[in-house]
Amino acid sequence: MKNTILSFDKYKFYKPHDRELYLNDHVENTTDLSPNFCVKALKWETYPVAKWYLIKAVGILKLKSSIPLLLEICRMHDEKLNSDASLHLITAWSFGKLGEYSFKPLIEEFKKSKNLETTKCIVDALGEIGNPKAIDILTIAFKEKDDEIKLWVALSLAKIGKKSLNTLYYLYNSINNFKNKILILDAILKINDTSSKIFIKDILSTGTFFEKKYILEKYSNYLDSFFKNSLVLITKSESLELSEMAKKCLKNISPSIK
Repeated sequence: MKNTILSFDKYKFYKPHDRELYLNDHVENTTDLSPNFCVKALKWETYPVAKWYLIKAVGILKLKSSIPLLLEICRMHDEKLNSDASLHLITAWSFGKLGEYSFKPLIEEFKKSKNLETTKCIVDALGEIGNPKAIDILTIAFKEKDDEIKLWVALSLAKIGKKSLNTLYYLYNSINNFKNKILILDAILKINDTSSKIFIKDILSTGTFFEKKYILEKYSNYLDSFFKNSLVLITKSESLELSEMAKKCLKNISPSIK
């Protein structure tokens, strides 16, 4: 079927698995399917795997006409295909491909959404778009929404990148919940901008045991000679566990250190 282009009228008479195989042949990093076919098929399709391909296709094609359909998918219960793929995840990805065309509709949907899965999909999509104008509404989401949403907010702020850093610093310093602080710290470290080094160094000097442990354990590759004095101090003044972790980081910076 790879070289065959079906009309929608023929496509809808294929069995679900055959529709999946057909779409798999025609939707990769690009697609040779027509915009008209993709929109019609997405409106009609109910088989989750085939739907996944069609959602990806409208993103690849940057079809503005698909935005209402993608929003409707966001409003529906998410269907997981495996641990790394779901209809909401691919919908957020396609919103990202549509970029600024989808930004305003997503913000409007966020303001009226009361559904956890819908809000998560929108937050993920805002990160995929990467527009810094989403930072304010993502901040509201982090403060007001469910803990599961907080995870996706942090990921989206990390995707927006350097322009999120001041907001991330503010959130980190304004919350007391350790789990939430780690989400924000992880976003800061994911951005991996040199301007964060002073912030991270301060945590290594004055943070809690668990904050220091998280950095030393999860982001040791982030630490370079800028952090040498802080690491040396940890080897001398902290618990045996932290001391040994700091020594390993120091060896990565200066192999001659024992």
